Amino acid sequence: MDGNIVTIENEQGVKQQYEVYFTFVVDEQEYIALSDLKTQEILLLECVHEQGGNISLAMIDEDVFDKVKNEFMEIMED
Repeated sequence: MDGNIVTIENEQGVKQQYEVYFTFVVDEQEYIALSDLKTQEILLLECVHEQGGNISLAMIDEDVFDKVKNEFMEIMED
């Protein structure tokens, strides 16, 4: 999945393209790091595995975001 390009549409209907940086797990939940193709900003999202093998992306709950961000930062430092 790393290096793939995904297009995400926000609530306002604006589509942006991101490169898949990598996926990682925190407390048995999978997350994905995406890099904006234009700005190189990193977007962290939760991977939600649905029936039929599909994966959707969701915003990370506020109560776990700092933990996910810290894990991402640790991975980047390695």
